[in-house]
Amino acid sequence: MPRPSPRSRRRIAAATALLAIGVSAPVVLAANPSQAAPPLNPLCLPLAAGTTGLYGVGTTLPVLSQELASDGIGGLGPVADRPLPRRVWFKDGRHAISNTWAFALRDGDLFVAPAERGVVGPGERWRRVVLPACLAGRVAHVSADNRLLTVQTADGQVYSNDMPGNDLSPERWTWRWGPYLWIGAGVRIWRDVTAAAASEFAAPETFTDVAGRRHQPIGVATYYLLRDGGRRITYLDPWLPSDRSREVCTPDDGSTRLANLDASGSTVFAVARDGSLHTRLYDFDISGANPIFGSYTWQTGLGPRDSRWQLPAPGWERQAPPPGPITDQVSIVRTGLDAAQRELRVAARWQGRTGVWTRPLAGQRWSFHPGRVQLGRRLPLRGSDTVRPQTVRFLGSLAGAPAEIGSFDWACTPTPLRVRVGGRWLALRLWAYDALRQHPRAVGLDDVPRLYNAAIELPPSSRADLWPAARSWVARHLDGRFTVAPIEVTATRLRFRVQCWQLTADGAPPRPDALAVPDTGTLLDAVMEIRDGGVPAGRC
Repeated sequence: MPRPSPRSRRRIAAATALLAIGVSAPVVLAANPSQAAPPLNPLCLPLAAGTTGLYGVGTTLPVLSQELASDGIGGLGPVADRPLPRRVWFKDGRHAISNTWAFALRDGDLFVAPAERGVVGPGERWRRVVLPACLAGRVAHVSADNRLLTVQTADGQVYSNDMPGNDLSPERWTWRWGPYLWIGAGVRIWRDVTAAAASEFAAPETFTDVAGRRHQPIGVATYYLLRDGGRRITYLDPWLPSDRSREVCTPDDGSTRLANLDASGSTVFAVARDGSLHTRLYDFDISGANPIFGSYTWQTGLGPRDSRWQLPAPGWERQAPPPGPITDQVSIVRTGLDAAQRELRVAARWQGRTGVWTRPLAGQRWSFHPGRVQLGRRLPLRGSDTVRPQTVRFLGSLAGAPAEIGSFDWACTPTPLRVRVGGRWLALRLWAYDALRQHPRAVGLDDVPRLYNAAIELPPSSRADLWPAARSWVARHLDGRFTVAPIEVTATRLRFRVQCWQLTADGAPPRPDALAVPDTGTLLDAVMEIRDGGVPAGRC
């Protein structure tokens, strides 16, 4: 994580005080959905003291390891005793690419070489990474991005190293993961995961929001997991609970089934079972869920100097495919400091030769590079290419007008919302992103209220066709194109927390909420909103 700015340090102070209150608070009185777990191997337990994730420490703590290379970089062992590639094209679990290193995994051991975009430098040699004794010979998966290196052991336990100054010293490694502030009880990955990709997005990198304003990221590490036969993308963040409750909705409103994915700098590159290619810039911060360090707005028409991040978050973009058959072996590699500066890579067989298609993310033309690469599965794959999302139909009234949300998907947004005024249906949209929370919760909707940062949109097409009754209703109850309207949702009701409107599943009486205590993250969210002059969401 990057060093905090003065503004961030003030926010950390406020957050820490509130976290101190919440540390002893019990979690929701329901089955614990967390996958948080320390290592099963007792020899790895001392790695709780690893420096990775200790805010502001990783770049200053002296290297304690005696395993120092001649150039002073810790963690570099003897020269590799086996042939390894001069170029790593794909981040596939056996290989990984960071800003300055290429990694290769062989027989449980990890090897490293200085590399740029996966190309090993002239005269550079692969060397064995000196791992903590409990990990040596036991690594089953490797992933890296920017300055973040992660490995998994065969039981799915995740270990991370933030590589400050390219340092790979054993003392950097830790299994800690989760609240609070990367000091949690670790995480063990689920058995149905078919692809895992580490990502780090931090200053001085930049991105452009949906309003065209450029920003620097707050600094976020993300672990994207393709699960459930390609039907779901779960993402983990080392500052968030280690559960399956946060997802990146798959393309086409969650209906596209994926074959593989990779990520770099919070940009996810996914290939579907039907062979279509998709990219999306998305993480916890970009979704608008981090009020401690971030400042967001739904208000449109702001000037280019406004520092707030514009919501809604960017959606999926379908990428034009290469001009020939492809496989599901794909990767995305950063080529510059802006989120648009990424290279897409796809393994294929073209005109009788194996090789790699490459294209700049912001470009149009694919180039083929013949060579020996590990091909994936040829696309399209047999079987179903689509997913039928599980949704809930909510009925009720908004400010006295009959209203319907025909298919609310807890992980996908926006969803159509319509209100009947003056004998006609007014078409609106509800945007909803998971709010900040620090306690684990179950996947999907149940009787425990799930909080969202949300807004009601009056689309330009609807605004252009307002009839008198609709115009009057909009003037009284909405505020411009987007109306801030945080919601809490259970399996049987959807409540607008500021407006005090409520819809229920199929219009039936809702079940009582499960007994819960305030989540520390929810408390932080409310305090930060009040501090920034927002409207606190009350209990209706």
